[in-house]
Amino acid sequence: MKRNIIPTLALILACLSLVVSCLALALVPEDQTHLIDDLYRENHRLSSRVDELTALLEQQQTTPALASLDMSVIPWEDYTGADILITAAPAAPIAGGDATLEVLLDGQRVSGEVCVWDGTHFTATVSLSAADGYSYYLILPDAGGNRTLPLSTPEAPVFDTPVYLQSSLSAYCNLVVSDWTYEAGTLVLRDAHAQIQLPQVGDLSILQAQLVLQRDGSDAVRMDVAPQHSEVPGSFTARIRDLSLPVGTVKDGDTMALYLEVTLSDGRNLSVFGISWSCQGDTLSSAVG
Repeated sequence: MKRNIIPTLALILACLSLVVSCLALALVPEDQTHLIDDLYRENHRLSSRVDELTALLEQQQTTPALASLDMSVIPWEDYTGADILITAAPAAPIAGGDATLEVLLDGQRVSGEVCVWDGTHFTATVSLSAADGYSYYLILPDAGGNRTLPLSTPEAPVFDTPVYLQSSLSAYCNLVVSDWTYEAGTLVLRDAHAQIQLPQVGDLSILQAQLVLQRDGSDAVRMDVAPQHSEVPGSFTARIRDLSLPVGTVKDGDTMALYLEVTLSDGRNLSVFGISWSCQGDTLSSAVG
């Protein structure tokens, strides 16, 4: 998106004119003194104009265009998309006309909504399917034409959630078993880590989290896990130490696998594989992934 295009183009043209003037000055014969004087005066005028336009451009680039900005995400019921509510207050009075909220994805325009102006704020709501990489721009009326302001983009994610919408709406879980032992019919998880990520927006919660040990393809043991909220929004973790799982005697050819299963408040079920074991002879060995 191009911003401050009018002063930028004017600055470029002024610089080009200054270059042409300097070249002409170098090519004028020394006996044409009146032409040399005229070119010196034109050179000075153009140099002053370049300084003025440079200062104007720097001022426009450093002056905040918005006094405030808020972007709220309201997920759809099935979490396959969301409504994005944007409220923006310009830092200075604006010319008459409609402002537009423009949304791009992978460089393509996916939405353009006319904003509502209440005398202080522009507001707009746009409905977007879950995807990562959205860019949001506010196109404001300006005395020299429209002015395009980036609100939140992958290059400058002022608000992460609406930019990375798919990631923000996703729910998943992970299970890592770092150490285990088996002795006398008992499998002990010496050290394991469970992680559950809920959508970063909305009000979903965890109804149940369980470790499920399957033996030869059938559920053998289920044990509840109590995940605790972490510092990351929507993230829950559980550190599992010295947890005993009674599996009985294993024999050559037996297989076992451990899963983490999670039920969410909207009825959704999450499941992830953690580790598997196989018995060869009298030796139990593990495999991950």
